[in-house]
Amino acid sequence: MNFYSDSNILNTDSFSYLDEGSRAYIYKHGDVLFKYYKGDCKYRYYISKKMFLRLKELNCTHIVKLYDLYYTSNKRFFGQIFDGYTMAYCGERVSSILNLPTSYLLEMVHELEQKTMVELSKAQIVMSDTHYGNIFFTDNDVTIIDPDSFYTPLFCNTSIVLEENRNKLWEYLLSTFIHELYDGYNYRRLCDYFDLIRHESENTLTLKLKRFFDGTTPMESIKKKNLL
Repeated sequence: MNFYSDSNILNTDSFSYLDEGSRAYIYKHGDVLFKYYKGDCKYRYYISKKMFLRLKELNCTHIVKLYDLYYTSNKRFFGQIFDGYTMAYCGERVSSILNLPTSYLLEMVHELEQKTMVELSKAQIVMSDTHYGNIFFTDNDVTIIDPDSFYTPLFCNTSIVLEENRNKLWEYLLSTFIHELYDGYNYRRLCDYFDLIRHESENTLTLKLKRFFDGTTPMESIKKKNLL
C-alpha cells in the first residue's frame, strides 16, 4: 500500500508486522519502523503535526528518531490528520532491567536526566504517557519510543517543565519495575517505598536511585530490603 507525505511516497509492501498497541500497528523494514494508527484511534491521541516536526528537528538524545509523517491519500484537505509516521528501529529490548547490573540502570537514568530531560525542557516540551512499554532499554542504550502525547504547557518556565519531566521519568521507571514484578506481586510496598525516596533531599533522581539500589543488581536491592 502507498502512503503519502509532503515530499515522498512510502510503499509498505516490503514492511512486515512487528507489534501493535491499543492505538496503532507497528511495521518494520530494515532499521525503519512505520507506525500506522488504527481506524478507531480518537483524534486527541494523534501526535500533532507541529509537535512531530519540532521533535524531528530537535532530535533529542534518547528520544526515538523521527523521519516522516504519512497520509493514506495524496489529496489532503485543510486540517486533515495524518495516518502514520516512520521512525528509527532502536534494537532489541532487554528482558529485564532489574536483573542487569545496577551500574547499567544508573547510567541510563543519568543519561536521561542530564541530557534528554534538559533538551526537552529547554524546548518547553513535557513527556507524557509513561507506560512501561514506551521506555525501551537495550543492551547499552535507552530510548523513549512513543512521543504521541508529548505537549507544550502554557505559562511554564523551563525549571517547572524540567521538574515535570523528571517526574515523568520517575513514572516511566516505576511502571517498568512494576511490570517486571507484576506476576503475583503486591507492588504497593514498592510504590510506597519509592514514594519516600522520591522526596529525599538529593538533587538528582540518579543519586536517589543510587542510595536505594546498593546491590549488584536492582533485584538484589529489592530483595535485601524485603520488598518482595
